[in-house]
Amino acid sequence: MSFTPTNIHFHKGTAGTADLEDDGSEHTLNGEHFDLEMHIVNLNHNTNTKKKFLAAVIGILFRVSPHEDEHHSRSFADIFFGKLFNKEECDFNTEFFQHLNMNERYVYKGSLTTPPYAETLLWNVLPNIVTISKSTYDLFGGVDGNKEIEKEYNDYVNYGEVVYFGGENRMP
Repeated sequence: MSFTPTNIHFHKGTAGTADLEDDGSEHTLNGEHFDLEMHIVNLNHNTNTKKKFLAAVIGILFRVSPHEDEHHSRSFADIFFGKLFNKEECDFNTEFFQHLNMNERYVYKGSLTTPPYAETLLWNVLPNIVTISKSTYDLFGGVDGNKEIEKEYNDYVNYGEVVYFGGENRMP
């Protein structure tokens, strides 16, 4: 199988609240939702195996740091997303992806997180939670609990693809 990254999107919410429609991350670890989840969607271009796996998705979980002040060091994700949202040049591989441990991950056959919820995805969810600052979390739009605001950046990638910031969790 040959997979090619084609889409990055995020699921944002207020993890730990009683609002089941706004739990944040799609995935949980030990039953805990997180504030943000990034999905890197990689399409399978091998026509012989597409029916088995349409795509492979990497799920990365984020938690907002409770200690944001001038003495708290910013994470690699804070720096990367700051550059991205300020439309500064950045390299996803060297400034973000290389900081992730792909040797530790949960792998399972699962479904799309949007309709038609087809079960044709190879999921890879990283168990190491990435910490981000509240100010980085706020870059993703909206007020906590408000899913009406979504940002779209057309000029993020070289090939004219659209990257969506925001998103909905599937209904329980």
